Amino acid sequence: ELARMSAEEVFGEMAILDRRPRSATVKAESATTVLKITQEDFFEIMADRPEIAQGVIEVLTQRLRKADEEIHRLSAGK
Repeated sequence: ELARMSAEEVFGEMAILDRRPRSATVKAESATTVLKITQEDFFEIMADRPEIAQGVIEVLTQRLRKADEEIHRLSAGK
């Protein structure tokens, strides 16, 4: 398990940006409604609303920082 997500969180942001396979899979623990967007539609929305692009950058930065902290935690435990 890499992470637990809650309502209104996003996933798949890397795959929608670079068209490479997702780096993980997602499994819901209960009934869930998921919204899907195509890369083309996503890029159109980002072009019209730059705050969306800023939000994606913030999500990616937070996840990178969290991964970095986990790497440091694991290497300190060796």
